[in-house]
Amino acid sequence: MNGLTSRQRKLVYLGGIATLLIPIIWLGMPAGGPAGASGDGMVGQLAQLRQEYDLGEATLGDVDPSSATMNLVLLGMRGIAANALWQNANEQQKTKEWAKLRATVDSIILLQPHFSQVWDFQGWNLAYNVSAVHDRVEDRWYWIKEGCKFTQKGTERNARSARLYSSIGRVVGWKVGESDEWKTYRQYFLRDPDTQRFANGPDPGIAHVDGEIFTDNYLAARRWYEKGNDVQREHPQQRLDASVVHFRHQPSRAQERSAWALQRDGIFGERTRQAWDEAHRLWTEVYGRESFKTARGEVVLNATEADILRLARQEQVDPEIKRQVIDIFRADTNYDYWRVKFLLESQAETQEAHRLLYQAKRMFREEPGRLSVTLVRRTGKTCDAARDEKLSDREREVLARLCDSDRPVHRDEFASAADLSDETLTKLEEQGLLQTVSEIQVKLEDAMAKYEQFLGQSPLVAEDVDAIEDGLLAVLYWRKAHQLHNRPVPTTGYPLEELWKTKPDYLVGAQRLFLREMQIGK
Repeated sequence: MNGLTSRQRKLVYLGGIATLLIPIIWLGMPAGGPAGASGDGMVGQLAQLRQEYDLGEATLGDVDPSSATMNLVLLGMRGIAANALWQNANEQQKTKEWAKLRATVDSIILLQPHFSQVWDFQGWNLAYNVSAVHDRVEDRWYWIKEGCKFTQKGTERNARSARLYSSIGRVVGWKVGESDEWKTYRQYFLRDPDTQRFANGPDPGIAHVDGEIFTDNYLAARRWYEKGNDVQREHPQQRLDASVVHFRHQPSRAQERSAWALQRDGIFGERTRQAWDEAHRLWTEVYGRESFKTARGEVVLNATEADILRLARQEQVDPEIKRQVIDIFRADTNYDYWRVKFLLESQAETQEAHRLLYQAKRMFREEPGRLSVTLVRRTGKTCDAARDEKLSDREREVLARLCDSDRPVHRDEFASAADLSDETLTKLEEQGLLQTVSEIQVKLEDAMAKYEQFLGQSPLVAEDVDAIEDGLLAVLYWRKAHQLHNRPVPTTGYPLEELWKTKPDYLVGAQRLFLREMQIGK
């Protein structure tokens, strides 16, 4: 280079610059343009990567061009601009400027379309926080839907984010189905309150998944969870908030809540039994048979002995070690508990226990006239006293008739058939030979006895929070029936007595449910 003239050196430099520009231009060639518009032109390598991984951004965002945020965007400080918009969104939420908040959130996601946490947080924020500050249920429902739809848009820009699909399932399933207003929300899921836009039908933005219309919010949630599982299987390198083993069980749990909701709505029998049976199938045959790669080796939760030996041989470990690893994950996911619960709930006898309990509670709330119907039933001394010569013939007749039947009979039946006065029946009751009860009390005791049998089938189910609270709730109704008749509440010898005495920690939750059911008639 020292022997070259100044002009020659300049030409060499220009040639080197041109040589370097060629690969830069080739790599950075846009996807569109005159040649690329038809699809036959050259496309730069970087543009291909942007298309393949969905990293292209066609807009700076719907940002006010006169704002300080736009100035930051134009100066290349997109991250700082996004932070400024986050601060604006927080302030607008505090001041309840909902229209501005929605526009600001749209600007944030246009500036950070591939930051999945933005979609996740703001979707949750709209569905939970923003909806909670509104008084009208219709307004709360609107913002729940907005949160769901917002997160759905996030899956379009972040199709590989399994967590976003799970977040949609959480809103559609748990927010709609288990809020204080769950009864109204589930009705709105079927028939949206905006009748002008949705013609007394559902809002497709929340009730449709992949073109299929769902009539149950939990089943719609199940489909979103299944989509999230599919994405996670296809891109297993993706990190999740929970372990993959926990993440994959969500479709089974959504099916479980669907079956549970049928019982809560007073639907029993074969339909509900099949819903529980499907939950059991998903848990044992789908989730339980799936193979998970973990830090402790491969895990199959519902592994057979042949599976354990095969996995141990593949990993060259002792089969006992593999059993221990699988047992750890089964305990961590409560696998055995849910397996037993789903199996027991799918039995016809269990459905009958739930049906009796539901009907007894409903009768208590909605048929006050049944509370005053008085029945007479025998006690332990009745049959012996039926042969007591000290009693009158009519009194022995009453006791004999009760001895022949385990079922209580109407008090008025004795007065008409045997011409017995209320005084005579009261005297027999005071002697401990008869017991006068209300019809609703008998219904509750029958239901409580059935439910006690259900809880006794497995120690795992006996520790289920929902099952415990339902049992305690039945006892609360039963005790209230005694109080309404100004009768002392028995302290021993009644169904679910052990549950009442051994689970006082759950009583607060059961009392809260009791008060709510009595107030709103659920």
